[in-house]
Amino acid sequence: MSAFSLDKFMPIKGKDTIVAAQHNTLAFTQAILAANASSTDKTVLIPEGSVYFMGELWFENIYDVTIQLEGRIQFSDNFLVWGQESESMICFEHSRGLTVKGNGVMDGQGLKW
Repeated sequence: MSAFSLDKFMPIKGKDTIVAAQHNTLAFTQAILAANASSTDKTVLIPEGSVYFMGELWFENIYDVTIQLEGRIQFSDNFLVWGQESESMICFEHSRGLTVKGNGVMDGQGLKW
């Protein structure tokens, strides 16, 4: 598989800080947009054994992209990472054909929400 690995977009692994969450949110966004623009490989890989803390992920006009989730996306429970209008951890508007698969985890960290 020749996927767009999140690691290619220089995320900060394993750190639960505001800076890391903001940086990783941007890295993930860049990976999704790169896969969406590709005519050959439309897969974003979250590598096994990796943990990425993130804030809100919001996309529109994403078509036929696959997220191969083998690691962990952990959404920050620090509200400073989130916009004031945030209503969800991840949102795809005006999009179709999105697939999320793999043995990884998307963790919203529950109770504060």
